[in-house]
Amino acid sequence: MLAANDVTGIILAGGKSKRMGKDKSFLSYRGKFFIDRLLDALKDTAVSGILISVNEFDEYDSLPFRKIKDSFVDHGPLAGIYEALTVSHNNHILCVPCDMPVIDSAVLNSILSESTPHIINVTVVDQNLHPLLGVFPKTILPNLENYLKSDRKKVFDFITGVDYKLIDLSAFRNRIININTEDEYRSLINTCADE
Repeated sequence: MLAANDVTGIILAGGKSKRMGKDKSFLSYRGKFFIDRLLDALKDTAVSGILISVNEFDEYDSLPFRKIKDSFVDHGPLAGIYEALTVSHNNHILCVPCDMPVIDSAVLNSILSESTPHIINVTVVDQNLHPLLGVFPKTILPNLENYLKSDRKKVFDFITGVDYKLIDLSAFRNRIININTEDEYRSLINTCADE
């Protein structure tokens, strides 16, 4: 179990959104932007501070949280994780991608309660890995820096090269949904309308 107040929350919102064609953080679901829903979920956990990994600071000026940019440009989400671990005062970060708007504090609290200190804790739902939803420790910084410096970017390859634990969140399968395309977004909105 992780020590209380030893985790910083991080929302990964610095992606290029190529498949969606627009910034997913500001898509709306149930009357709120994706990013606002995730911030609300993080605020209802034991995280001590929240960071937002972004491409451009200006787009996120209205949010009262510290924004960070990747020092390893064009290295994908691992660069955002690296930056968050570097600036965080805590020994762990709880990482949440901005394209999972149905996640709530129950999901995040479950991740925190099941995480093991000082190793990567990533989530799996029905045998599908969600490598960007989980807890990452500062102890991986040297390995992660070397990985990024060697121009590697694949999240799965990095995680499986270090100590990690899988946290089964199949009980939350209806809340762990990635929205990467317009079709997936329309499906999410239509599902919401049907409820």
